[in-house]
Formats: sequence, structure tokens, C-alpha cells
Amino acid sequence: MVHENRAPRVTHVNRSLKGAAQRPQRLAHTSSQDSSPANVRASIERYKALAVNAAAGGDRVQAERYYQQAEHCIKVMNGVSD
Repeated sequence: MVHENRAPRVTHVNRSLKGAAQRPQRLAHTSSQDSSPANVRASIERYKALAVNAAAGGDRVQAERYYQQAEHCIKVMNGVSD
């Protein structure tokens, strides 16, 4: 039975697009070249800025993830292993 007055359902597309937009950015360093002090400091500042933006947007969980990543970068810079 076809209902001509109904709009087609596209909620599954909307959900997948919404999830993709909210995925955290991958900024972690993966090689020894990326662990130079200047790059690590830049990563720390970038993660802190992302955390502030996430918190301002009301996403406390994502903000905490970014703060944890910044903390990891600080440990990398100080030579502390996790």
C-alpha cells in the first residue's frame, strides 16, 4: 500500500550524518617526527581549544576526551610513559 501524502523516510540517513559530524577529530601523533616539542606543544593547545569548544557546545564527554588527549601530549612531552 503506497501513501502518496507521506514524505519519504530518510531518518536513517540523518542519523548517520549526525554521528559523522560528532566524531572526534584524530589528532594524535603516530611517529617520532610528530613528537618534537614544538609539535607536541601545538597538539596540546589544539586539544585544549577543542575541549573548550566542546564544553561550550554542551558536550562534556567530548570535552573530557580532548582534555585527556592534551594530558597525554603533556606526558609525551615530559617523557612519561602511560
